[in-house]
Amino acid sequence: MSGKILINKRQLAKELNVSLPTLTSWIEKYEDFPIVSRGRNGSSYKFDAEEVFPFLDQKKEEELEKNAGRDEALASLQLSFSNLFPDDDALPIQSREDIKKQLDIAKLHQLKRKEAQECGLLVPANEMRDALMSTFARLGSESRNFIKRFGTENGIPAAIIQHKIAMYEDLQKATVNDILGLLTPPEEQEHATQEDTHGLL
Repeated sequence: MSGKILINKRQLAKELNVSLPTLTSWIEKYEDFPIVSRGRNGSSYKFDAEEVFPFLDQKKEEELEKNAGRDEALASLQLSFSNLFPDDDALPIQSREDIKKQLDIAKLHQLKRKEAQECGLLVPANEMRDALMSTFARLGSESRNFIKRFGTENGIPAAIIQHKIAMYEDLQKATVNDILGLLTPPEEQEHATQEDTHGLL
């Protein structure tokens, strides 16, 4: 270590124009801080200023690069959020009270719907539709058998019996279509009635 000019901690802080607590925090922060000898048993720290200054300059550059990378990441994240959420100018102007009122109304509708379902006052359309389909299928089968049996027992010709059955089937088909129209969304009505009424008759 000949030729080196060593200085203590207080002198180094003065050269760096920082306080002793600041210098101490740097020494604790950087494990590779250039220390010639650590103070112990009454002896003071020893530093080579020519090593300390380049070291701190390098750490400063590293901090700047790190901050620049963080700023770039934050800018990218902000851009992502900007794309995700439209600008305020693109949204309709609504006060917080209006939005809160809409949310309250939606919650009230959900609550009323839930209470109606639990009390049996509101039945899902698909469940009602399935129940009606089953009922009409059974009614159609029993009605055809009744017409056939009644006609046979009373000596009615088979051609007339079949004609009456056909009339009944047309009437039942029209009734089923009308009821399904009330329970089926418009875009599904044509498809549903073509398939479901065919299976009933």
